[in-house]
Amino acid sequence: MLKHLQAQQVRDFSMWDLPWYNMIGAMLLAVDPPAFADYPAKQPGLLLNHRVAQLAQALAMQTLPPPERVAWLAKQDLTLSQRERITLSEDGLSLRVLPWAKPVTPSPGGLSRCWHLPPL
Repeated sequence: MLKHLQAQQVRDFSMWDLPWYNMIGAMLLAVDPPAFADYPAKQPGLLLNHRVAQLAQALAMQTLPPPERVAWLAKQDLTLSQRERITLSEDGLSLRVLPWAKPVTPSPGGLSRCWHLPPL
């Protein structure tokens, strides 16, 4: 069985294998991949922004003081990659997200987006 699995060829990555399909994006990548290198990150970025919006709405509906919001966010169902991109500001008054198209580093140039939360 192991020899059979090892004999199978490993498939190359293809845009067609992603769980979502974007015909325009696939054509752009086929025409000029270097010019659209960050294009595949746009759809996951939209999903990440949607998740942050859900979290911000849920957190705004809670009556948690800002110091307790860190513990609340830690209890939420997030993947490890989402956790490194979704953070709570130091004062607990906004959720920040770093889009998938950007590296996970502090963003002094304003690369992250913020969802402001009500102060209690």
